[in-house]
Amino acid sequence: MADREPRNVDYALGRIEAQLDTIMQTLSQDRLASASYRTDIRKQLANTDEKLGKVSGDMKTAKEDIAVMKPEVKSLLDRALMSRGATNLAIMLGKFAHVLSAAIGAVIVILFEAWLRRHD
Repeated sequence: MADREPRNVDYALGRIEAQLDTIMQTLSQDRLASASYRTDIRKQLANTDEKLGKVSGDMKTAKEDIAVMKPEVKSLLDRALMSRGATNLAIMLGKFAHVLSAAIGAVIVILFEAWLRRHD
């Protein structure tokens, strides 16, 4: 029995060493996987940061363009209002000229009729 115990201890130590090697290998693989995952996350964050920077730049450009366009749009709106006012004025003047020409025509007809009556 004395011979068996050292052999059992050697066998147990061999199993422990094998398990320790397996644990160390698994730990190493886990460290590599974690490092790879962190690298992937860092790349994704860098890409996201780059995209956000581009969107921010686009937004700044759009704000500047809008700021430039505002006075032009206001000017166009003012011109549209002036055109509408000019159109209304032209219509009113046209109606007035029509009425005035009709009145002048009526006066001419009345004067011509009066002249014809005198010469009859």
